[in-house]
Amino acid sequence: MRLTCKLSAILAASVLIVGAPATTATAALNGGSSSTEASYVELKAPKPDWYTAKLHKRVVKASKQGNSVPIPERADYEVSGLAFTGIRPGAWIIAPAGCTTNFVFGNASNYFIGTAGHCTSVGDQVTLVAAPGVLMNIGTTVKSVDQGVGYDFALIDVKPARSST
Repeated sequence: MRLTCKLSAILAASVLIVGAPATTATAALNGGSSSTEASYVELKAPKPDWYTAKLHKRVVKASKQGNSVPIPERADYEVSGLAFTGIRPGAWIIAPAGCTTNFVFGNASNYFIGTAGHCTSVGDQVTLVAAPGVLMNIGTTVKSVDQGVGYDFALIDVKPARSST
């Protein structure tokens, strides 16, 4: 229950940060203009320090064999990242950057999942937390547009073997 409350508070704070534009009206409190022109701050986290190039190679290699890799025992990561595991909206991408997924697209034989374009570039191998303590390379970024708010989208081609996870 305590973890659930903490997680709810973290998620609520994230929504408030992402959903509310910073306005220059705030500057008015500090003696600036009272304009309500909106400005936005890009939210992007680097991949965790413990997710090394060597670990990334292991995850990609395991993926080719239909396997996943455990998160290292000494890895320091937010428990909130485990709230949305698997290939689904809200899943926590570890690499190439710390972001989340959004919508699932496709048909019965070919699936894609979206994320923000500033999180990944075309050709990137994408790794996410597949289950508590488990990393999985899910596929390759096939489209990425990073042109600011309203035009910031990427599409990850989910490997067919992963479509059933």
